[in-house]
Amino acid sequence: MTTKQKERLLKSFFKSKTKEYGLIDWQLFNVDSPRDSYAHCLPACKLIFIENESIRILNISSLQDIVLHEIAHGIAGQKAKHGKEFRKVCKQIGCKGNRANNNYECYELRGKFPHQL
Repeated sequence: MTTKQKERLLKSFFKSKTKEYGLIDWQLFNVDSPRDSYAHCLPACKLIFIENESIRILNISSLQDIVLHEIAHGIAGQKAKHGKEFRKVCKQIGCKGNRANNNYECYELRGKFPHQL
């Protein structure tokens, strides 16, 4: 599957899940990020960022789980971090809830400019 195909599937998945869980007006951006993570959620801004390199190298199942992980942050709120409430939300929405899932491959992060999916 090409990166563009994965981006389209991920965007559709994101829209479906944010609607399903009542996250209104949320946006998904793909970024080249200096952060050492696959994705990041800013609940107060209703934004989720996913690293371009992860889209390129990971399978769609892993990417969907990453998006669910970030949606769980949106539902649980910033103060929940990766604690008990966050893990509870992860279970409820079908996310593995792992901060660093062993199924995700490691890679080097670079760059810094966001591009909306």
